[in-house]
Amino acid sequence: MQSILDGLVTGSTYALVGLGFSLVFGALRVLNMAHMDLYMWGAFSGFVAISALSNSVVVSILAGLLGGGLLGIAIQKAFLQWLPFDTLAAPFIGTIGLGIFLQNAAVWVFGPRQRLFPGLVGSEYYQVGGLQISGVQIIILVTMVLLGLGLTALLEWTWMGKAIKATSENAEVAGTLGVNVPLVMLVTVGIGSALGGASGVLVGMLYGAVLPFMGFVIAVKVLAVIVVGGLGNLPGAVMAGLLLGVVEALATRLGLSAIRDGVAFALLFTFLLFRPQGLLGERIRAR
Repeated sequence: MQSILDGLVTGSTYALVGLGFSLVFGALRVLNMAHMDLYMWGAFSGFVAISALSNSVVVSILAGLLGGGLLGIAIQKAFLQWLPFDTLAAPFIGTIGLGIFLQNAAVWVFGPRQRLFPGLVGSEYYQVGGLQISGVQIIILVTMVLLGLGLTALLEWTWMGKAIKATSENAEVAGTLGVNVPLVMLVTVGIGSALGGASGVLVGMLYGAVLPFMGFVIAVKVLAVIVVGGLGNLPGAVMAGLLLGVVEALATRLGLSAIRDGVAFALLFTFLLFRPQGLLGERIRAR
C-alpha cells in the first residue's frame, strides 16, 4: 500500500504532463514532442520565481503555469501554426527539432548541470492510516486534483471549453458555426503547456533538482501515457499516468529498480499489441 501511494504521487506528475499533451493533440491533431521541454521550462520558471521573488509553493506553481503557458502560446504563434497538418510526420519531426532547440536554450541560460530546487516544504512525514506521506507528496496530489477539476470545469461549463471540444471533434465544422478556431487552438496550447509547466515544478519539488534535459527523460513515459490512455482522451491520460506511476513503484518494491524505466516501454508495447485504442480510446477500425 505504501508503494501504491508513492506511485500515485509520481503518477500524478505523469498525468499532468500527459493531460496537457492529450489536450493539445485533441485540438490540433499534432504530436507536439516539444511539450516535454515546455515541462522543463516550466520547472525552471518555478526555480527562478523562488530564487528571485518568494520562497513560496503557490508562487512557484503559478510561475510554472505561467512560464509553460506563455512559452506554449509563443511557440504556437511562431512555429506550430505554420506546420503542414495533412500528415502526422511533419509536425512530429518539426517539434522534435523544436524540443532540441529548447533544450539547448536552457543549457545556454542555466548551464548544463542540474540546479538544486530550493526546499519549500519540510521533510517531515505524516502517518495516515499506517502509511507515510510527506508534505511535498500532499502538495503534488492536491495540485493534480485541483488542476484536473479546474480543467474539467473549464471544458464543461464555459463557452471556451465547449469551443475547445467542438474544435477537437471537427475544426472545419466548428469554424462554420462561428467558433474562432485559431484563437481556440492558441488557448488550448496555452492551457496544455501550462499544465506541463506546473508538473515540471512539482517534479522539481519532489526530487529537489531541475536540469535542461529533464524533458528528454520523461518523453517516453509521456508517450506511454497518451497511448495507454487513448490519443486525445483526457480521463484516459490521467488514468494511464497514475497507472504507470503505480507500476513503477511496485517494480521498485520488488527489487527491479534498475529496470523501472523499462516498465514504460513494456506497458506501451503491451497496449500497442492488445489494445491500441488505449484504456478509454475509441476502437480503431480497419479501413
